[in-house]
Amino acid sequence: MTFSAYIDNGVHVGSGFRLCRATIIGPYPTPDFIKQVLDWRPEEVILAVDDGWPQERIDDIWRVFAAHEAELILWRVAPAVGNGLVHAKLYCLEWVNAANNRRRHTLLAGSANASSQGFGIHAEAFVHVDLANIALSNKKEVLQYFGDLAQGEDVNERQFYIGDKSWLSIPALRVVRTPWPNGFDAWIRRGRLCHSYQPDPTFGRLVLRLKEPMPQGLLGTNLGNFGFGVAGETQAFTRPYVSYASDAGDDRNERGNERQNWRQRYFTETVYGYWTSAECFKQFEDEFVAPHAEGRELALDAIRYADRTTRLTWIDDFMRSIENVFETLTAEQRKTYFHVRSNGMLDAEKYRQQAEAKLDRDRGKARDDYFCKRFTSGFAFPPVPALGSEFEDFALDLSANLLAKLQARRVNNKLATAVRDYQIAEPDMSPEELLGHLRDRWGEIGVDLARFFAD
Repeated sequence: MTFSAYIDNGVHVGSGFRLCRATIIGPYPTPDFIKQVLDWRPEEVILAVDDGWPQERIDDIWRVFAAHEAELILWRVAPAVGNGLVHAKLYCLEWVNAANNRRRHTLLAGSANASSQGFGIHAEAFVHVDLANIALSNKKEVLQYFGDLAQGEDVNERQFYIGDKSWLSIPALRVVRTPWPNGFDAWIRRGRLCHSYQPDPTFGRLVLRLKEPMPQGLLGTNLGNFGFGVAGETQAFTRPYVSYASDAGDDRNERGNERQNWRQRYFTETVYGYWTSAECFKQFEDEFVAPHAEGRELALDAIRYADRTTRLTWIDDFMRSIENVFETLTAEQRKTYFHVRSNGMLDAEKYRQQAEAKLDRDRGKARDDYFCKRFTSGFAFPPVPALGSEFEDFALDLSANLLAKLQARRVNNKLATAVRDYQIAEPDMSPEELLGHLRDRWGEIGVDLARFFAD
C-alpha cells in the first residue's frame, strides 16, 4: 500500500479537509517516502528518526525539502532507557478544513518503515485509528505526545484504548541533542563500511568484439602483440586509450607506506565488511584510496575533457591495431572473426562508430560524481545498512575482531587502541562481554571513543 493509497482508501476525515501536518516516527526514513508525503502538500513535516540512522541519509531528506515549501522539523531520538533502536513506525496526520476552523487527526501504526519499500512493495501490517473515535482524554494525551515531540521534548509512553478492550501503545522517547550518538549501537549504525570496488574493467579502453570466439592458438600472435587484452572472454578484447599510471607515484600525500595501511589502522572487520565511524570517514575520506589514485584522477580528467582531435587520435590508434590484426589473418579467418565489406576489406566505419559510442559512454561515466569517487578510490564506502535482527551479529563480530586485535603483539588499529586504553577488555573476555561493556559504559567513554581516529 502506498501512502497515497492509504489516504485515498483508508482515511475518511470528510470532504474539504487537506493534510496540513505529518508527524513520522521511524528508524529508516528515506527520501522517496518523504516525496510521497509531500505530494499531499503538507505545511509541516515532523520527522523523528532513530539516532543511529546515518547522517548522509538524513541530508538526502533535507535536500528533498529544498524544492518544497513545506517545513521540516527533524529530531534524532533514542529509547528513553537503554541503547536500543527506535523501531516504532508511527504516522500521525493532522487535517484542516478549507475555513481553517476545524481539525481532524488520524494515526497509522504498523510494520511499515517510512520508505517506498514499506509503502508500496513489501507486505506490511497497518492499524488505522481516527482519533475522533477514541475517548477525549486519550486523544488529548496522544496529541500532547506528538506536540511535545514536535517541540523537541522528551515524551513518555502512552497507552490508549480503542473501544472497550482494544488498545495501542506508543513508546517513551528521548530527543538526542548531543553531536555524538546516544549509545554505542547508534554510533556504529551511523558508520561506514569499506569494500574493494572494481568498476567497469573496460573503462578507459576501447573494445574489439569479434564475430566468433578466437581459438587460443591465435590469441597471442594476432591480438596480444598489438596491445589487446582479453576482457573476460575470447570474443571480446580491450585496448587502453588512457593510462592509469602517474609520475607522482603511489604516495600523493607523502606519508610513506603508512598511507597504504589505512584500512588496518582505521577500520575494523565485521561480517558486512570493514567498518569505521562516520566521523573518521569524514576526516580521512580523501586518504582512503587505493594505489595509483592520482593516476586514476588524471585518466578521468583526460576522458572528461578530451577534445575532438584527441578523441580521433584515440580512435585512429585503435583502428591501426585492428587493421594490423586483420592483416595477419587469412581471407577465411577475416570473414569469421571480423565485419568485412563485400570486397573482403575491413568494415572500418563500423568499428569507428563502435569506438565513438564507447568514448561517449566513458565520458558520461567520467562526469558522474558517484562513479568517479569509486573509480578513484578503488573502494566503495556505503553507510551501514538498515539491519534488523542481523544487527546483533554485526555488533558481536565487530567486538570479536577488536578482541583479536588486542591480543596481537602490536596493536595498530586505532579503535582497538582506544578500547585498550580504557582497560575494559580482558584477555579472556568474550565478544558478548566486551559488547556489553561498550554499551554500558558509553556515557563514560563515548565522547573519547568516538574520537579514536584523532590520536
